[in-house]
Amino acid sequence: MYAIAQQLAALKLYSHSLHHTASGIGFFADHAALKEFYEQYDEAWDAVVERMMGLGIAVDHYKLADEANKIFQNTVAEADKLETLLSMERELCDLIETEVKADTQSQGTINLLAGIADASEVRQYKLNRRLEETNENDASWPDNH
Repeated sequence: MYAIAQQLAALKLYSHSLHHTASGIGFFADHAALKEFYEQYDEAWDAVVERMMGLGIAVDHYKLADEANKIFQNTVAEADKLETLLSMERELCDLIETEVKADTQSQGTINLLAGIADASEVRQYKLNRRLEETNENDASWPDNH
């Protein structure tokens, strides 16, 4: 679960950075969607870390923050920011799938992780739709349907 917490923290940092640097025709939609994303990452990260602590898993918050920052630093140089965010989302789902397949978690923890994966798949859909837009004048984020 530690790797999941790292990835969520890195996603929060990255999406928050994208939120503050959004520009162009799609600014308002991108800015709003990225705010929604980083708030979701923060909530999921908090839930995972609290679950780890509740299960007696030692969490070194400074080390976790440092490792998430390293992931973030490795992503900021990527040219296509939204494609990178999508790739990070996919990695999050891969980490969750690996954790669940390890068959060492309680049903409650599996449910928590499944909810996080479900929310990630919704964000992936939105990112894919945004990336498919070819006409910048019509570029907008899908709503929450």
